[in-house]
Amino acid sequence: MNTLELNGHDLTCGDVASCSVPLQVSVEKTARERCRQSRYLLEQMMQRRRVLYGITTGFGDSVDTAVDPDAAAQLQQNLVQYHGIGTGPPFSPAETRAILIVRLNALVRGASAVREELIDQLILFLNEDCLPLIPEQGSVGASGDLTPLSYVAAALCGEREVLLRGARMQASSALSKLGVPPLTLAAKEGLAIMNGTSVMTALAARSIHALEICIDLATMLSAAAAELTGSDPEAFAPAVHAMKPHSGQGETADLMYRFIPTSPEGNPVLPGPDSFSDAPVTLPYRIQAPYSIRCAPHVIGPARDVLAVCRQWITVELNSSNDNPLFDAEQEAVYFAGHFYGGQVVIAADTLRNALATVGELIDKQCLLLLDSRRSGLPSNLLADEYRASGNHGLKALGITVSALAAEIAHLSAPVAPHTRPTESMNQDIVSMGTIAARRLRESVDLFVRQLAMQCLVIAAGCDCYGIDRAGPSLRRLYDAIRCYSEPLSHDRPLDEDAAALAEVIRTGSLLPD
Repeated sequence: MNTLELNGHDLTCGDVASCSVPLQVSVEKTARERCRQSRYLLEQMMQRRRVLYGITTGFGDSVDTAVDPDAAAQLQQNLVQYHGIGTGPPFSPAETRAILIVRLNALVRGASAVREELIDQLILFLNEDCLPLIPEQGSVGASGDLTPLSYVAAALCGEREVLLRGARMQASSALSKLGVPPLTLAAKEGLAIMNGTSVMTALAARSIHALEICIDLATMLSAAAAELTGSDPEAFAPAVHAMKPHSGQGETADLMYRFIPTSPEGNPVLPGPDSFSDAPVTLPYRIQAPYSIRCAPHVIGPARDVLAVCRQWITVELNSSNDNPLFDAEQEAVYFAGHFYGGQVVIAADTLRNALATVGELIDKQCLLLLDSRRSGLPSNLLADEYRASGNHGLKALGITVSALAAEIAHLSAPVAPHTRPTESMNQDIVSMGTIAARRLRESVDLFVRQLAMQCLVIAAGCDCYGIDRAGPSLRRLYDAIRCYSEPLSHDRPLDEDAAALAEVIRTGSLLPD
């Protein structure tokens, strides 16, 4: 079982991705002390009857309504209650664990002024794998993921439903089985749980981690396609890419160059002058590959560059205080700001979907190239003539599915951020839409994984036609890994289960060992 100690400062996308299985969580002592100090500051301000948003005032457009400090706890319960209007299917257990981890990490930074009792209840939920059922829909991404995170707050208090180690039940029943009482929210605590970016950030972090795996595999499959079509590896040589020194392009080209065996052939020479006449001279070879091969570094490279920037943004968001108000114990100050706005998250998700759609088009075109005997030099639909003669069709339909997936990925590439809309009596007059964008990114990544799985089948069939004995060592290793999940094709048969098995192993990052 994975273990994770949180301190509010060094959570990574990989840590969030590790939530695919149950894990054990703890919080550093220094983080607990920060929480105690900020909570003490909040309580001191309440004793002095300070006007504090969402603590001694109403929420949102109701900010001009004063609330007596004695009613501060009930105010938090009310917030949780009226946001119980989520809809759609619940997030998966892995996504829910990720959401809890990300929210807990934000709270233990110490600016949210929550009690240790709340921190401990969140830890209990994670360590016992008690997962609130959180509907996917209902957040516009600011003021935070209010509605989905209300399901977290409610579950801590013994309300709504949870999965306890996979069994669905009322949260009150789960807490009874765990032998702990429901949490009673104190001043600020409902707002501290709900008024943040943890849903969108958790989803984006998981997608970024998956994309890092996918981009490396897309690079490897592009190199394999280049080798199978006899493309000149010098198109990927370090010297040529130093002439256009984009980081991601150079890294992609270098990986492809090291994958493809070097060719011993010398430079091609034109036929002698006597060969030229009024009729054109047709060369027996092409000196450069189609764009889907030759320009693979120029397509995958920008995705690498964007991914690096987006990983940085999301890592900052993972380790941020992103609710409102925020308490600074050292300065004895309270700040009313807009850190719940997921601006970086929505732009990251929008940008990554756009880059991913372009790489999805690349994979589609490479697949079409390999299946077309006129362009690849390999048998049509990557099935040997001896099998086609008996009425078999090879990967003809697989190529259609790959194109269908590319179309869906492209459809999801439209930006979400510009669709911001005013809500809550124009108090939330511009919102991030980050959660919707992150959900769309998750969908795009899932489609891309399935597309890569099918391209793996194409590459393996190409190796069978090309002759695996002719392949270089990198291509042979890739072939062997793919063939662990799919037998060579000699007759028409369904390939959906083969593709599904490959997709699953791609998601885990274990198709090939490091």
